[in-house]
Amino acid sequence: MKTIRTATFAAVTCTLLLAANPAAFAADNCAELLPSKCTGCHNMNRVCQKVGKKSEKRWLRTIKRMEKHGSQLSGSEENVILTCLANPGSGTLQLCK
Repeated sequence: MKTIRTATFAAVTCTLLLAANPAAFAADNCAELLPSKCTGCHNMNRVCQKVGKKSEKRWLRTIKRMEKHGSQLSGSEENVILTCLANPGSGTLQLCK
């Protein structure tokens, strides 16, 4: 019973933190998601050349096009990748050094 309460508390806490600061959550996950979701078709150099150079609207259009080509993203992964590409934080910038 204690394990279930602990797991529930952890899940609720993570959800609240994500809701409170999605950009911080995205920054922590960029270095993991970009390579795993983008490099099936692109090398990281190609991805990194365009990071921060498109608006969120243009990146969302690009992401939707990639999904039509077979990229499989959950809604939360799509949001994280959108933030990583349009508003690169330290995780993305470190990955693209």
